[in-house]
Amino acid sequence: MDDLTGDVKMSLWTGRWMELPNFGFLNGLLECGAGIKCPVESGKQNLEITVDLAPLTPYTMYLPRTAPYKIEFQFREGKSAKRSCLVIETLGTTA
Repeated sequence: MDDLTGDVKMSLWTGRWMELPNFGFLNGLLECGAGIKCPVESGKQNLEITVDLAPLTPYTMYLPRTAPYKIEFQFREGKSAKRSCLVIETLGTTA
């Protein structure tokens, strides 16, 4: 796989996960050469993915302090509908 791209979704816990609108600004945030080492061979393996969270800063400025958040990274090969996901749930303090 040498045409990986990824989108990012952020959610806030309010008794249930509420997805925060990002107006498409976090789509295509990850790609080969920008956080993902490509090509990625098929099969079971450990992957090292570098994620720069700086693009999320404009969104976190307006969020409640010390709240539970979920950041979901969705990866796909080219225009494929099949996706792989990495989900991080954390209790974060925003600035």
